[in-house]
Amino acid sequence: MRHTRPGSLTLLAILAFILAGFTVLGFFGQLMMLLVQNLASSDKGLQEAMARIPRWHQMLSLVWSAVSAALLILAGIGLLKQAPVMGRLLATVWSVLALAMVVVDLNVMADRHSALWSVLGLLYPAVLLVWVQVVCAEVWRPVAIPVATGGRAEVHPLALTAGQSLRQSLRAVGGPGFVLGYLFAGVLTAASILMVSHISGVIAEETAKGDQAAKKSYETIQSNAVESGTRWLIGVALGEGKDATPSATDLIDPAAKNPDSQSARWTKWLVRDHPPLMSFTWLLLSLLLVLAVPYASAGLIARDSGTRGFRFLLVRVDRDSVYLGRFLGAAMLVAVSTVVLVAICALGLGFASTNPDWGLIARWSGWAACALVLTALPYLALGQLCSSLVNHPFLSLMTVKGAVILWPAVVFSLAVAWGPAKWLLFALPLGAQLVLFHPTPWLVALAALACLVYTALYLWLGLLVFRRKDL
Repeated sequence: MRHTRPGSLTLLAILAFILAGFTVLGFFGQLMMLLVQNLASSDKGLQEAMARIPRWHQMLSLVWSAVSAALLILAGIGLLKQAPVMGRLLATVWSVLALAMVVVDLNVMADRHSALWSVLGLLYPAVLLVWVQVVCAEVWRPVAIPVATGGRAEVHPLALTAGQSLRQSLRAVGGPGFVLGYLFAGVLTAASILMVSHISGVIAEETAKGDQAAKKSYETIQSNAVESGTRWLIGVALGEGKDATPSATDLIDPAAKNPDSQSARWTKWLVRDHPPLMSFTWLLLSLLLVLAVPYASAGLIARDSGTRGFRFLLVRVDRDSVYLGRFLGAAMLVAVSTVVLVAICALGLGFASTNPDWGLIARWSGWAACALVLTALPYLALGQLCSSLVNHPFLSLMTVKGAVILWPAVVFSLAVAWGPAKWLLFALPLGAQLVLFHPTPWLVALAALACLVYTALYLWLGLLVFRRKDL
């Protein structure tokens, strides 16, 4: 007997075929570059550009593209057939070689600003390796009939449901889909911030040439650009209006404009007492979580409500354990993914710095991971609440997306005509999540408590619906 193929393996196989197609295109592109290089040997500009990449690395990349495409196609077929050798072994071999090749590329292309972009190439092989070796490990073994043994420890229904829900989420299509999408979006955000700050620093430095009064070092200009963007983001959240709008002079001295405002003091603490690029990245990731996290919880209840699957489970487990256990399973998935995302961004941004203080980076990143997990919990609970109200995963996801996107727009529109309507915005934890990065400790503690209160409130409302729901 063979196991039923998990949806996650199907998704990973499809991604392998797609990646193989792009790899084939890359192979022909590299081959054409080598041919052009040999034919245009008299072109000094082309020779200087190609000389930056060692010849051995060009040949290694060409060979690896051909081998990678073949391995991906064979591994994809093996994953669909659940073949231990063609599927598990070849997928493992390709993943290890792909990870090693990215490390080689990082060492050869010694550009500290491209490190985060290169990390994007690590995501799929790392996820594929974890899924074939850990998450779906039992797929490669024959089905075994469990033998009853005496003295088995009794597991609490809540813990049992949480573990089963986490396993079900990981093995389904949404498991690797969520992890890959979540990590890819987060790393892409950090890499984009790094690229924009780098470009702004280069442009401002070139513009200031010849003007000794305005000339600043590259790092100072880059830090000022990040400080200006951070102050604008906080100023919008605090409602400071035009005072927080950035201008060209902010690249020279961003603290000169209204230095006593709350956003100016808050921004100074973020970008001068802590690594500036990291602080701005953590603020943007806290906003990205609002859109990304509901994917992990929108189908927790809806996927079984529509098919009446709960009628088999509720014979053995009570409704509260089912509801809270599934929330805990989703929370574990999001928490681990968030910690991994913060670690990747911290390492990439740290290596991109000139003289990184790794002790400060470790402490700031550790708190950022805790703050982002606290930020994610209310939106997980809100997604599960919508999943209890709507008996379809996609419609449930659209419901929670509408809540977090349309509700602030509606509130701001009402507040234009009637000022007190702005308090309706507190139906969502948008204010608390930014205060988690405030310099005042007691405000941070209140914001953390507020996130937990929002989580408990959404869970309680969802429980009220689930307890009375016709399952």
